[in-house]
Amino acid sequence: MSASVPDTLARYSGVAWPTGTVLVTDPLGTSLWALDPDGSKLRRVLGPGHPMTFTIGPSGTPVAGRVYLVDHYTGEVSVLNPDGKRRPIALLGGSPGDATVLTMPDGAVLAVVQHDTSVVEMIHLSSGEIIRGITLGSNPIGVVASTTTVGELAGYVLSQGDGVTQPGSVMTINRSASQKTTVGMNPCCSAIGPAGSAAAGMLYVPAADGSLTVIRSEGTASVVKAGLRSPTSVAVAPGSSTDGRVFVTDADGLHVFQFDGTPVTLIDRVTSPTTVAVAPTDTPLAGTVYVGSASGPLSLVRPGAAPVALSGAAGAGAIAIAPAGAPEPGTVYAASITDRTVSVIAADGQHIRNVRVGMQPSRLFVIQGA
Repeated sequence: MSASVPDTLARYSGVAWPTGTVLVTDPLGTSLWALDPDGSKLRRVLGPGHPMTFTIGPSGTPVAGRVYLVDHYTGEVSVLNPDGKRRPIALLGGSPGDATVLTMPDGAVLAVVQHDTSVVEMIHLSSGEIIRGITLGSNPIGVVASTTTVGELAGYVLSQGDGVTQPGSVMTINRSASQKTTVGMNPCCSAIGPAGSAAAGMLYVPAADGSLTVIRSEGTASVVKAGLRSPTSVAVAPGSSTDGRVFVTDADGLHVFQFDGTPVTLIDRVTSPTTVAVAPTDTPLAGTVYVGSASGPLSLVRPGAAPVALSGAAGAGAIAIAPAGAPEPGTVYAASITDRTVSVIAADGQHIRNVRVGMQPSRLFVIQGA
């Protein structure tokens, strides 16, 4: 256990979930389902109930494989065990409304972004103490974390601004300081370059004004006029043949950039793309890109090759890929709200099965082990 994490953390860490388990939620997080890695078994863990937001403890930390949640109505922050039982950790003041939660990379702190009040609160998992509150830009929409940040491990909260005169912003947060960086107008999303790639620790933020903002780990930023039209998602490749490449979906297709934001190409042979994911390091097809579409099939894109439409998976609004160490590394899971299914696809693109989920599946999480 890390010296920076008190031994009392064990009292709050709950029970680790089996590695490779896929968690599925509906758009509001009112229900949670657990799917076996091969898609053969599905069970309801929670709900229907209050809207909730979930996060997974990162691998390599004392809380790896633990599931944490925030109840939007009661403000309760708790750890969720595989049997569906919840252990309270902290109670936020009042009803937080819509929220986003993230386990910081050291596994010691939980960051809870309250969208209604534009505040992020840092909760220490060993005590439940709220150790820091930070005021954000208007309309926060998400939070991500970096494991390669220079100095103290940091999280990044993306805010949209007012969409008219006020641009978006990214607030860098940790336990002792914060820094605000202006990004494009109406940003949609963000992604961090994984460790071991040329993009390691760099944050990428596409926006509706056509820009792609690149924020480096030391805090400097550059804005690229990327020619994006209504971007919907962004992902970054691991260290591989596509070392540090950045992928953005928009109304025109799949844009590819170098790690510094330099445009590489536009792949327009994908239909109405809405989401993108890249196979992680040490999986069978590391660096392979999967693109989901609101109205078309899931597409597989390999370096230097044309997109391949995969059978059995259409209307994917969310994609998750099993990491190295999972029972089925490289397996792709694609959720379709329209069909109310989760498609399970082998790393080579072969369709395994569609699993009917009794809700509108919109978010997917794959449990990573220690």
